[in-house]
Amino acid sequence: MIITTTTSIKDKRIAKYCGNVTGMEVFRGRTAFGSDSHSFHTCKGAMREMVQEAKSLGADAIVAVHIGFELMGRGDLVVAMTGTAVCCE
Repeated sequence: MIITTTTSIKDKRIAKYCGNVTGMEVFRGRTAFGSDSHSFHTCKGAMREMVQEAKSLGADAIVAVHIGFELMGRGDLVVAMTGTAVCCE
């Protein structure tokens, strides 16, 4: 699965737009931003969810990915990712 923040993929042609996909993961803990490891695993969880949704649509890539972070009360970290699932040739 190709994942990019750009709207195109070098040396590939987007043949079909399958739809928007999202992924979200929450890390509950007071040290969310104090630990790179927790932040990294929270991002990976959100990305894994987004990829699963794209695969269910028959896509082989996700373009125009946006990553959002939100620090909630008591140090909970919310990571949300959105993108457009596409099929490439």
